[in-house]
Parts: sequence; structure tokens; C-alpha cells
Amino acid sequence: MADRTGTSPRRYIYQGRTVPYITTWSTELRHARPLVVRRGRDGGEYLGYQDETRYDRDTWGALWVRQGIARGKGAPEWAAVHALRQRRAMYDLLCQVCGATTLDGVSEQQLYLLHAAGGRQIEEGERTASPPVHPACAVEAIEACPALRAGGYVAAWVRDSLPWGVVGMLHDWRDPTSFSPAKVAFGSSGIRWMVAHSKIVTLEGVTPVSPDELCDLAAPTP
Repeated sequence: MADRTGTSPRRYIYQGRTVPYITTWSTELRHARPLVVRRGRDGGEYLGYQDETRYDRDTWGALWVRQGIARGKGAPEWAAVHALRQRRAMYDLLCQVCGATTLDGVSEQQLYLLHAAGGRQIEEGERTASPPVHPACAVEAIEACPALRAGGYVAAWVRDSLPWGVVGMLHDWRDPTSFSPAKVAFGSSGIRWMVAHSKIVTLEGVTPVSPDELCDLAAPTP
């Protein structure tokens, strides 16, 4: 069970570590639902749920996987991302660690923290499924996450994060029971046959942040 000592409504601590807002908990199962082929007003076919509701699709028409919501119940599955919370964090610019807004009414930029190796930087136009993060939350994540410590990381201020597409399972239009992992852009024909689990954005107006600068940003204001 989660140790709620010292937590806020947005934070959960498990075995001494903050569980990121976008992390899936063991009780948050992904629910398989029967898929059907429908025909749109334009005459084209697309994939849908047999019992589809308006909440199953995003603004760009992508169909999303259904997943239970039980944050804080069970144990965190550290490597698994919760589909709805990732989507919401991307759309509303919420911190992927604490779940609070990264909009402060002053800066027009958000901080992004990505896995990286070999000393590379976040590039202009880079695509990512990783939501923004607060500087202090970024430092906390680096200290707590073995993958970030071992594999390396990069950070950058980003002026704009523009919707690009989704990650998920792309179904074969000739045989919808056949599918494979894929990334598909919004507006492409493939989006009709996708069941998404993460949103991808394109980063523009990128200003790299060094590890020392990140620590300075995270330091409490005197």
C-alpha cells in the first residue's frame, strides 16, 4: 500500500520515493474492449469501440485505450505510464512528477527532462511523449530514478509544445485483429486505425539547461 504520510492530494510516496503523477498503479488495469470498424461521414472506414463514448477520442479524433483510474492504490508500476494522466499532463501542461500546473503566469516556457546518453542536447523540433516538469521535481526525479541516473538525461526550456501525434497500437485496416506498436501523426490516414496510449508533441523554441543550471533553478528562493 502507498505510504500517504506527508503527501498532498497531488503526491503519493511509496517506499520513500515520490510516485510521478503519470505513473500507473497496479490496480489501474487497461481494459480491453471489443473493437469494430465504422464508416465516417466521408465514407472512409475507421476503428472504434463497440460501446464508444465521446470520452474515448481526443480533439484530433484519435481513439484512446481505456484504463482504470485508481491512483495511489496498490503498488506503482514505475516504468508504466498512465494513458489518461499522460494525455492530460500534455494537454494542460501539468508536471509529470507532482501533477500541478507548470504555468506560473510569468514565464512563457516549460521545462522538459528527457532520457539521453552521450552528452546530446534536446534539439529544435524534437518529438517527445514526456510531459513538462518543475525544476525541483526534475531534480527529485533524477535523484530517485535509476534509469535517469544510469542512462543520462538532458533538460531544456521550451517555448512551445505543439501536438504531433500519438504512440499506441496501429491496427491493420485489412485485418483489424492484427496490430503492432507505432507512432502516428495527427491528420494522417493511420490515425483512423490507432488505439493510442500516449500523446506526442514537437518541441520548439528550445534552450538547453545544463545540470548545474537545473540545480540552481531547483534551489529554494531565499
